[in-house]
Amino acid sequence: MLGHVIGEPFVRLVCVLGLYVGSVAGYLMFFLRDAVLFPPLSRRLPAPPGTVRAEQSVAAVAELSNHCRVYDVERPYREVADFIKAEFPRRGWRLVEEGAQVSAKSRAQESWASVEMVFRGPYILPWHMGVRVLAGLRDGVQTGRTTVGIDDPNWTAVSRAQYC
Repeated sequence: MLGHVIGEPFVRLVCVLGLYVGSVAGYLMFFLRDAVLFPPLSRRLPAPPGTVRAEQSVAAVAELSNHCRVYDVERPYREVADFIKAEFPRRGWRLVEEGAQVSAKSRAQESWASVEMVFRGPYILPWHMGVRVLAGLRDGVQTGRTTVGIDDPNWTAVSRAQYC
């Protein structure tokens, strides 16, 4: 019976086309998964309260794309970082790395503060999301808005190896 079905020219054509289309789709998803998966994942993440501007961009780098999302927030940078640490796990992301620093700028009393976080997920997917919360300080007091950048550290083989 199987020999008779496979012997039909139309069935053979459908099988060959299915193998070809499946192979091409698998190949494209493997190499373009960052461009296909990151934008919807980043759009599902909650914006911090006090967000006044949000942008999503794609920057072409080499053959791949680096995706990022940027927010300006009218809140202190520590509150924004705490919000992100609380809300991302509710969406299935797990905090795997965190670092905070304050660096001096060229002028005497000005500096900037940043909190950098890397999340893994969502749920069981081996995906990483980098988040940087950045604010300017003058004499230890925040000046201006807090800037939040969410980027895709998965877009190069080097960064993939770093976060695996």
